Amino acid sequence: MSFIDLVNERARKSLRNIVLPEAEEERTLRAADAVLERGLAQITLVGNEERVREKARSLGITREFSIVDPEKAE
Repeated sequence: MSFIDLVNERARKSLRNIVLPEAEEERTLRAADAVLERGLAQITLVGNEERVREKARSLGITREFSIVDPEKAE
């Protein structure tokens, strides 16, 4: 088993939540999608919920993300 495989396996066993800012950025959305697809962590995106979901749709990302909108959060 390679080093990366070992790291991935450990991540799956101790599922953590990763909070990602700049959620409207393509690279952020693609990274979040990849992490969720591999089951490596839970993801929370920070940004305007409507714009984040629209950007994800435009990129063909259909996975559901937890999104915290700082303008609406308590």
